[in-house]
Amino acid sequence: MKYLDSNPPRLSENEAVACLSSLFGKEGAASDLYSDRDQNFLITLAGGEKAILKVYNADELESSVDSQTKALLHLEQHCRGIELPRIIPTNDGAAFGQVNAAVETSHHVRLISFVEGDLTDDAKRTPALFRSLGTAVANLDLGLRGFFHPAAGVGNGCRYEPS
Repeated sequence: MKYLDSNPPRLSENEAVACLSSLFGKEGAASDLYSDRDQNFLITLAGGEKAILKVYNADELESSVDSQTKALLHLEQHCRGIELPRIIPTNDGAAFGQVNAAVETSHHVRLISFVEGDLTDDAKRTPALFRSLGTAVANLDLGLRGFFHPAAGVGNGCRYEPS
């Protein structure tokens, strides 16, 4: 996939804060998080709430971003038993917007609510953990029942090729 071979967006934390203000009308502080092909920021909003600002790789197809958006919105309506991040709309009510980076590239940008939790990397592997994980995956599966998007795995060049 082309965007897996390209550099991720390189916005500074100050540019992320400017994007947060101009696109979403929100004030806060940004802290850069790890991501391989995109760029994510943990946002601490002025009121103390947290959110994630996701800046997509410039090569990410808009149809792929739209598919992810529609899946999240579908899950908001149909998934029970799991706290999921919620889309925070742009100033004009869209689910995602565009930002121009300093290197003259345009990136799709999304703001979602932050869901507190623990990483399973640090958790002790117990039957209860596995049951909880299995329940969560089953709830997600049930929540996606009936979801379809034309870009979901069709013609987007997404192939796994182990080396």
